[in-house]
Amino acid sequence: MSYSISDHKPVTGTFGLELKPLVSVPLVTLHPVGNWSVEQDATVSYSALPEFQHSAWDWIGLYKVTFRHANDYVVYAWVQDNEISSGDDAKQVYLSTEGLPAEGGQFLLGYYSHTMQSIVGFSQHFQIQPSRTLAEKDLACDGEALQCGAAE
Repeated sequence: MSYSISDHKPVTGTFGLELKPLVSVPLVTLHPVGNWSVEQDATVSYSALPEFQHSAWDWIGLYKVTFRHANDYVVYAWVQDNEISSGDDAKQVYLSTEGLPAEGGQFLLGYYSHTMQSIVGFSQHFQIQPSRTLAEKDLACDGEALQCGAAE
């Protein structure tokens, strides 16, 4: 193998790097309102810090507690389109039953900021009650697993 002199000139570049600040206090705080069931619309209450910049493209997502990415939501609601009340301290948004998982389970809520391209606040995890028909089916099948499995 032989090497020769290159006719290429050295390439250099100048780049601008933007680092997002580390936030120790969540910009948005979320709370599920009341007990959630897959058979009725759900309500989310949230409040934001005064310096938080809202966008028409912000949304609140419902996540399983084991989610790994902002796009792993089960269902979401546009904050501006689904707002049902607004006060000085908090606002409320509704989530339709259409996207709620019939099996219920442990979930949490996350507020996605379009401006910051990230989730800027979470709720504590909470329970969504399963569909009554699904729960009744599970009770009816308890002890009759072979018959229920064959019927499906």
